[in-house]
Amino acid sequence: MASGNEQLIDQFKEICTSAEAHVSEKVNKLNELMAACENIDALKDVHKELKGVLKEFQIAHKAYHSLIKNEAEQEESTRYYNSVLEIVTELEKEISSWITHAKPPSSLADQNDNVHPEDSISSVESRTPYRTRSAVSVSRSSASSKARSAVRKAAPEARVATLQSLH
Repeated sequence: MASGNEQLIDQFKEICTSAEAHVSEKVNKLNELMAACENIDALKDVHKELKGVLKEFQIAHKAYHSLIKNEAEQEESTRYYNSVLEIVTELEKEISSWITHAKPPSSLADQNDNVHPEDSISSVESRTPYRTRSAVSVSRSSASSKARSAVRKAAPEARVATLQSLH
């Protein structure tokens, strides 16, 4: 039977994992908004929510990390924490750049793009700067997705290592 301290560690680990899931939800939503060139106000609102759930994750992680006595587990916990922070930091850079350079979708109608019968869909589309931004955001989104996936794959391995070290 697990000791009271081990149960407490497990509970804090679950809280930390749940908090990280909330961070991932907000990261995904922000990537979707940028990829779709959505409303800047909506992006700012979700970004504010991300800051809140990130703070919750940081608090949960600090509490969990303070309970860990095994050095290997502490190192793994620190790597996990740093990987989540890295994802958020990179996303915040993208958001800042996106807000600075993005124009509201309504300005598309103001562009003076004339369509001629000889224009193909692809050539008209290539004159639209949003296509490029969207493609860049999607590629960044997939990079963020890969990083999150790596974090999620590493978590079960860390749990197995923790359980093995306890026995």
